Amino acid sequence: MVNINEVNINDGTIRVGESFVEPGANAAHINVMLGSNEALGNAWSIALGTPRLGHGPFMGVLEPNRPIKPATVIVTKAAIQDDEHGLLLWGPAQAGIARGVTRAIDEGLFSADAADDALLICAVWVNPAADDADAVFRNNEKSTFEALRNAVLGLHLASENVSAIDNIHNPFYDPRATSISSSEIKDQPVSEIKDRSSSEIKDQ
Repeated sequence: MVNINEVNINDGTIRVGESFVEPGANAAHINVMLGSNEALGNAWSIALGTPRLGHGPFMGVLEPNRPIKPATVIVTKAAIQDDEHGLLLWGPAQAGIARGVTRAIDEGLFSADAADDALLICAVWVNPAADDADAVFRNNEKSTFEALRNAVLGLHLASENVSAIDNIHNPFYDPRATSISSSEIKDQPVSEIKDRSSSEIKDQ
């Protein structure tokens, strides 16, 4: 069980979370927006009601006729390339998301009653090169749970990001390998620019 005090996810705040799990073609990258109907209802309706070529949003289910709670609209970040790619989204990725969301309730991130009244937008990445349905399922379950945990607990504060500035990287590019630190690419400090601007205004 997650050892936290229960958070009211229907307090009018939109909670945002992200998680990337495993490298390679079967990786999962989940983004979530969680909130009350009042806070998120408009965005949720637009997300579900505006399909685009290759991107068909849909309500996620645990099984036929049993929708995920909180009611979840799943949006794909990668355009569907072919039937096999689509089946990985609608099959194992959807099932992994369903399990990750339900696990969040089971492990105490928020209550079942709160989930009944809340809404969730879940953006999912399924690589067109993915080739292992079981791995797609496992990775999306873990990524969904972690994204919700990050959203509910408010993890990764801005102050923490600043302290990690020289560790910036992602699965597609790693500037750490270039040995270029942030200090080498910084221009004048903002404080100096502000001081100079203030003095210029005074002189006018």
